[in-house]
Amino acid sequence: MSDEQQSGWRWLDGSVKFYNSQKKFGFIRPVDGTGDVFLHESVLPGGAPAPRPRAKCRYVLEVGRRGPYAKAVEFVESAPR
Repeated sequence: MSDEQQSGWRWLDGSVKFYNSQKKFGFIRPVDGTGDVFLHESVLPGGAPAPRPRAKCRYVLEVGRRGPYAKAVEFVESAPR
């Protein structure tokens, strides 16, 4: 059983809008055109390099006091060069 099936999380598609390695955060642009989603370093896959703009990803959306954020993320395609 995959992690997705075990957790019951709903994975959404998007791409990295930008990511600041020094500040350790960035934003995901959802493919459905809804508002940007906060992306924090703590949810990046272990050992993964900092994501580049336009890298395609899947993420789990959570909404907190300060707005939407990614609770989990995985990258499905590197950003085009």
